Amino acid sequence: MINKIIFLILIFFALFFPTKYYNIYHFVLLGGASLLILINGVKLNISFYARYFLILIVLIVFNVFVSSIYLGSDFFRNATEIFRFLPTLLFLLCYRAININRQNIYFLFCSYTSVVTIICCLQYLGFESVLNLSRIYGSELQVENSLIISSRAIGLSTGPGNNGAMFTILYVYFLSNFLFFKERKSINIIFMLLCAVSVVFAQSQTSLVAISLVTLFSLVILFIIDKRKVLNFYVFFVFFNVILGMGVIFYKFLNKFGYLISLFEEGLTRNSYKVRVEKMDAVLDLSFSNPIMFFFGYGKDLVPNATALDNEYAFYLGVYGAFSLMLLFVFYLYFLTSVFNKNKNFPDFLLCLTVFAGLIIAWPSSFTLDPRLLFIFTIYLIFSLREKNIQR
Repeated sequence: MINKIIFLILIFFALFFPTKYYNIYHFVLLGGASLLILINGVKLNISFYARYFLILIVLIVFNVFVSSIYLGSDFFRNATEIFRFLPTLLFLLCYRAININRQNIYFLFCSYTSVVTIICCLQYLGFESVLNLSRIYGSELQVENSLIISSRAIGLSTGPGNNGAMFTILYVYFLSNFLFFKERKSINIIFMLLCAVSVVFAQSQTSLVAISLVTLFSLVILFIIDKRKVLNFYVFFVFFNVILGMGVIFYKFLNKFGYLISLFEEGLTRNSYKVRVEKMDAVLDLSFSNPIMFFFGYGKDLVPNATALDNEYAFYLGVYGAFSLMLLFVFYLYFLTSVFNKNKNFPDFLLCLTVFAGLIIAWPSSFTLDPRLLFIFTIYLIFSLREKNIQR
């Protein structure tokens, strides 16, 4: 029972604590994972998922060592990158001690979605009362430029892009529940709509594209593994209502979606996109300039704009090296294909759709480098491992 309480507290913390306090966020999760291991004394289980994060951490340390010897980079500053992934590794090593169930997670995700959608609505409508709350979670620059000037809701995230990414992942969660289970169809429809509306409030073009593509992808996957579910009337009903609801909101408040409209009008010619491309080109030029460091990475202190690259793949390539990026794609490929296994289960379906959405989100933003999204991904991995144990 104590294990369940500790982990539920950690989930609540991960959902609602400001991620801009990066060190506190990671060390609390690290402490929670260590506590679970200590109080249970469980035998550590090195699953495939745990092996990936273990190899990634070892690879990062080795790459940092090579960079410090070869280029004189700051070993200790770059080595702190392992704390991004260390909590996930520890949780996966002691997953047998984490005995939460799907209902607990469902309730917490519903609570987060309900509360933060209201906050997004108030932020979008310009209520002064939420500005102080917004400053706790986002930087003054994001509050001023994104929230006040552009009416882009940041929710309880550091910026509108992160907020959109968060609701995209939650949309995937409710979509997976809707498609896979017979119960709570109406509730899942409501929360899918809330997630989609929050993405519109954030005016995140990437998240809107991700939601659209993952919806189509889910239907294709489901048609392959179970045609009967796709032909269900509810499937078509919900997608029609989600699109209709978003369209009504967009039309009613058209004048307040200036940023989003400009994204669609200007497309790749927009200045912010050009800046992102320039940052990515700088990382690519740096990486290809040295064949050795291309594979091992330069570390944060030698990569220009490493903390503001706006592209997870460029970060992996420049900071961690090509070996780490290739390892990431192999890991993702596993989830995209495991859904076709004979023993079809909900965690595999959910992970497949989440990874697909994450692949899109990571291009102009972050997925595994976002601490909140990585923790949610960790929860799904734990569910998958526990489900596989039950099937055995």
